[in-house]
Amino acid sequence: MRRVLSAALRLLLGACAPSVPAGQRYVVFFSESSAQMDDPAKAVLVGAADWAKQHSDMPVVVASYADAYGSQKANTDFTRLRARVVVDGLVANCVPASRIQRQDIGAVNFQLDAQESRRVEITVGNP
Repeated sequence: MRRVLSAALRLLLGACAPSVPAGQRYVVFFSESSAQMDDPAKAVLVGAADWAKQHSDMPVVVASYADAYGSQKANTDFTRLRARVVVDGLVANCVPASRIQRQDIGAVNFQLDAQESRRVEITVGNP
Protein backbone atom coordinates (compact mmCIF):
# COMPACT_ATOMS: atom_id res chain seq x y z
CA MET A 1 0.00 0.00 0.00
CA ARG A 2 2.89 2.35 0.78
CA ARG A 3 4.33 1.79 -2.68
CA VAL A 4 1.02 2.74 -4.28
CA LEU A 5 0.74 5.90 -2.18
CA SER A 6 4.35 6.80 -2.91
CA ALA A 7 3.86 6.36 -6.66
CA ALA A 8 0.62 8.37 -6.59
CA LEU A 9 2.32 11.18 -4.65
CA ARG A 10 5.21 11.31 -7.16
CA LEU A 11 2.75 11.49 -10.06
CA LEU A 12 0.78 14.23 -8.36
CA LEU A 13 3.88 16.29 -7.58
CA GLY A 14 5.15 15.79 -11.12
CA ALA A 15 1.91 17.22 -12.48
CA CYS A 16 2.43 20.33 -10.36
CA ALA A 17 5.90 21.01 -11.73
CA PRO A 18 6.16 24.24 -13.70
CA SER A 19 5.77 23.64 -17.41
CA VAL A 20 8.04 25.14 -20.02
CA PRO A 21 6.12 27.27 -22.54
CA ALA A 22 6.07 25.82 -26.04
CA GLY A 23 6.06 29.19 -27.77
CA GLN A 24 4.21 32.39 -28.47
CA ARG A 25 2.81 34.06 -31.60
CA TYR A 26 2.53 37.82 -32.17
CA VAL A 27 0.86 39.58 -35.10
CA VAL A 28 1.87 43.00 -36.42
CA PHE A 29 -0.73 44.60 -38.71
CA PHE A 30 0.01 47.21 -41.38
CA SER A 31 -2.11 49.80 -43.16
CA GLU A 32 -2.83 49.50 -46.87
CA SER A 33 0.14 50.35 -49.10
CA SER A 34 2.38 50.89 -46.07
CA ALA A 35 5.30 49.27 -44.31
CA GLN A 36 5.32 51.75 -41.41
CA MET A 37 4.43 50.47 -37.97
CA ASP A 38 1.95 52.46 -35.92
CA ASP A 39 2.15 52.60 -32.11
CA PRO A 40 0.10 49.41 -31.50
CA ALA A 41 2.28 47.52 -33.98
CA LYS A 42 5.43 48.78 -32.27
CA ALA A 43 4.07 47.63 -28.91
CA VAL A 44 3.44 44.14 -30.33
CA LEU A 45 6.98 44.03 -31.69
CA VAL A 46 8.48 45.07 -28.34
CA GLY A 47 6.41 42.40 -26.58
CA ALA A 48 7.65 39.77 -29.02
CA ALA A 49 11.25 40.89 -28.60
CA ASP A 50 10.94 40.76 -24.80
CA TRP A 51 9.48 37.24 -24.93
CA ALA A 52 12.18 36.12 -27.38
CA LYS A 53 14.91 37.46 -25.08
CA GLN A 54 13.40 35.62 -22.10
CA HIS A 55 13.37 32.39 -24.13
CA SER A 56 16.72 32.62 -25.87
CA ASP A 57 16.76 28.90 -26.68
CA MET A 58 13.70 29.18 -28.96
CA PRO A 59 13.82 30.04 -32.67
CA VAL A 60 12.15 33.19 -34.00
CA VAL A 61 10.24 33.05 -37.29
CA VAL A 62 9.01 36.17 -39.07
CA ALA A 63 6.35 35.39 -41.71
CA SER A 64 5.14 38.26 -43.89
CA TYR A 65 1.84 38.47 -45.81
CA ALA A 66 0.19 40.93 -48.18
CA ASP A 67 -3.38 41.40 -49.34
CA ALA A 68 -4.41 40.23 -52.80
CA TYR A 69 -5.04 43.75 -54.14
CA GLY A 70 -2.55 45.53 -56.35
CA SER A 71 0.05 44.11 -58.70
CA GLN A 72 2.06 41.01 -57.94
CA LYS A 73 5.23 43.11 -57.86
CA ALA A 74 3.75 45.57 -55.36
CA ASN A 75 2.58 42.73 -53.12
CA THR A 76 5.99 41.08 -53.29
CA ASP A 77 7.69 44.37 -52.46
CA PHE A 78 5.39 45.04 -49.49
CA THR A 79 5.82 41.47 -48.25
CA ARG A 80 9.60 41.85 -48.23
CA LEU A 81 9.63 45.39 -46.90
CA ARG A 82 7.26 44.64 -44.00
CA ALA A 83 9.31 41.59 -43.07
CA ARG A 84 12.50 43.67 -43.15
CA VAL A 85 10.92 46.35 -40.92
CA VAL A 86 9.91 43.73 -38.35
CA VAL A 87 13.26 41.90 -38.44
CA ASP A 88 15.10 45.21 -38.04
CA GLY A 89 12.82 46.11 -35.12
CA LEU A 90 13.51 42.79 -33.38
CA VAL A 91 17.27 43.24 -33.86
CA ALA A 92 17.03 46.83 -32.58
CA ASN A 93 15.35 45.36 -29.48
CA CYS A 94 18.30 43.02 -28.89
CA VAL A 95 17.11 39.80 -30.55
CA PRO A 96 20.15 38.39 -32.36
CA ALA A 97 19.67 38.31 -36.14
CA SER A 98 21.13 34.79 -36.16
CA ARG A 99 18.00 33.54 -34.33
CA ILE A 100 15.56 35.02 -36.83
CA GLN A 101 14.29 33.07 -39.83
CA ARG A 102 12.32 35.05 -42.39
CA GLN A 103 9.49 33.66 -44.53
CA ASP A 104 8.01 35.82 -47.28
CA ILE A 105 4.54 34.32 -47.80
CA GLY A 106 3.09 37.03 -50.05
CA ALA A 107 -0.47 37.75 -51.13
CA VAL A 108 -3.28 35.84 -49.40
CA ASN A 109 -7.04 36.26 -49.23
CA PHE A 110 -8.70 37.39 -46.02
CA GLN A 111 -11.74 36.23 -44.04
CA LEU A 112 -13.30 39.43 -42.63
CA ASP A 113 -11.02 42.41 -43.15
CA ALA A 114 -8.26 43.08 -45.69
CA GLN A 115 -5.96 44.08 -42.84
CA GLU A 116 -5.80 40.39 -41.87
CA SER A 117 -3.68 39.87 -44.99
CA ARG A 118 -1.43 42.89 -44.36
CA ARG A 119 0.39 41.31 -41.44
CA VAL A 120 3.65 39.94 -40.21
CA GLU A 121 3.53 37.05 -37.76
CA ILE A 122 6.34 36.70 -35.25
CA THR A 123 6.52 33.19 -33.83
CA VAL A 124 8.86 32.41 -30.97
CA GLY A 125 9.21 28.67 -30.41
CA ASN A 126 6.38 26.35 -31.43
CA PRO A 127 3.02 27.61 -30.11
